[in-house]
Amino acid sequence: MRSFCAACGTPIGYRSDDAPDEIDLTLCSLDSPAALAPRDHTQTADKLPWDVIGDGLPQYPHSRAQGLAG
Repeated sequence: MRSFCAACGTPIGYRSDDAPDEIDLTLCSLDSPAALAPRDHTQTADKLPWDVIGDGLPQYPHSRAQGLAG
């Protein structure tokens, strides 16, 4: 399920039945996105080959819950 701003249509969030305890929010939709530092990277299985993540944060190929389960 995707959610959008009722006023302008900007994508705001995403929720999947595959990870019912997670809600993904679009960072650029927040008033102060710089105030929130990432704690990990999810869905890295879908990243482009040239997108190299080198910040040392945990990476999960799919959801965080799937990564913690095994």
